[in-house]
Amino acid sequence: MTVMFDRIAVFGDSWAWGDELVDPSCPDLKPYSVENTSYRESHCFAGVIAQHYNIPVENFAIPGGSLQSTIWNYIWWHQHRNSHQSTLILVGLTDAGRMSYYNPDHVVYPNDPPWNRYVHSAWIHAPECYTDDWVAMVKSNIGLSSSRQANLMNYLQAVLFFDGQPNVIQFNTINTLSIDAPKSLLWPNQSLRSILSAHNNCWAPKKHPNEQGHQIIADLLISHIESSIIQG
Repeated sequence: MTVMFDRIAVFGDSWAWGDELVDPSCPDLKPYSVENTSYRESHCFAGVIAQHYNIPVENFAIPGGSLQSTIWNYIWWHQHRNSHQSTLILVGLTDAGRMSYYNPDHVVYPNDPPWNRYVHSAWIHAPECYTDDWVAMVKSNIGLSSSRQANLMNYLQAVLFFDGQPNVIQFNTINTLSIDAPKSLLWPNQSLRSILSAHNNCWAPKKHPNEQGHQIIADLLISHIESSIIQG
C-alpha cells in the first residue's frame, strides 16, 4: 500500500478540534488546557487517522468555528506551510448559520496559536471576552441578514472553495444542506452527527463525540482514503 501523503491538516469546528476529549488520568483538566492538548489531538478523528498511517497531523480547527474561520485558517496554513501537495486536508463543515468576524485587534491569549489570533468566535455567550457593542452588532447582523438563502450561499462558497484545493476531503459535522455536491464532499446528505446517531456509547456529555465516536469517524474516513485516494 502506497500512501500518497506524508502529513494531515484538519480544519473546522469543535468536532474537528476534539472538544470534550479530556485525558482520563487528569479528569479536572479542561479540553482547552495546554496540558490536555496532546491527548485531545491524538484522540480526535484526525489524530487517530494520523496514527493509523504513522504520519504527523496539525489541527487548525476552532471550537465554535464557522465556515469563515475554517477558510481563514486554511489560508493561513497555505501561506505558512510548504508541503501542500503532500498533505491530506480534512475539512469539517459546520452549521452554515454560524458567522465569525475578522478582527486584527482580537485579544490574544498566551496559548493562542498564530492562526487563531484574528477571529471573533461565532458565539456571543461569553461577555468577559467581547464588548457589548460587538454582541449587539452580531445580534443585529443575525436579525437583519440571516436567512436560509444566505446560509446556503455561505455553505456553497465554502464547499466550492475547498473543492478547488488539492488533496481535500470535506464532510458535514452537524447539519446538511441540499446542493449539487462535488466529489470532494463525502456523505452530502449526512453529517457526522447523524452518522453517529446510529451508534451507542459514542457521545460526550455535551454531545460531541467521545473517544469511541472519534474512532468510528476515523474508521469511516480511513475506508474512504484507502478506496478512493490510495487505490485511486
